[in-house]
Amino acid sequence: MRAVMVDIETLGITPDCIILTVGGVKFNPNDEIEPRDRKLWRIDIEEQKNKGRTEDQTAIEFWNRQEAHVREEAFSDKDRISVDSFLNDFNAWIDGANQVWAQGVTFDIVILKDLYDQCGVKPNWSDFRVMDSRTLFKLLKEDPRKQMEFDAHDAAEDSYYQAIGVQRAYKELGIGK
Repeated sequence: MRAVMVDIETLGITPDCIILTVGGVKFNPNDEIEPRDRKLWRIDIEEQKNKGRTEDQTAIEFWNRQEAHVREEAFSDKDRISVDSFLNDFNAWIDGANQVWAQGVTFDIVILKDLYDQCGVKPNWSDFRVMDSRTLFKLLKEDPRKQMEFDAHDAAEDSYYQAIGVQRAYKELGIGK
């Protein structure tokens, strides 16, 4: 099984909001081998503003309440790339994935898809491959991430620990193999 877990950090909750960072890992839900190929993309914020992507005050207030190192990870200018570079690199990275996981189906993937559509680029995943870890975790007595320590709202960290959570959920529920 070739699966990826995707997580994004944004300046809003609407499909057309500015994406600060995108994190991802590759993993196999059916085993306990550590997720690999962890990635973090920082997308150019000004370019997205110039494209008309939005931000909202509630999101800015949310970020102001986060710990300094988490804000720095999301807002750092270090290694920001153009939208086109991100779309092409992400498409290449996700190529061949049988499952594209996210924490919910109405946020990360919808916002990413909106960016692809806005730029006229076809995403390299099909809607029928999108999987929802939030729903999977609700089938358990406890969200498996509750037993892990990590920096929430760091897209690379979130994607990694969500993938570990999916692996643990599969094992607990007897899914796969």
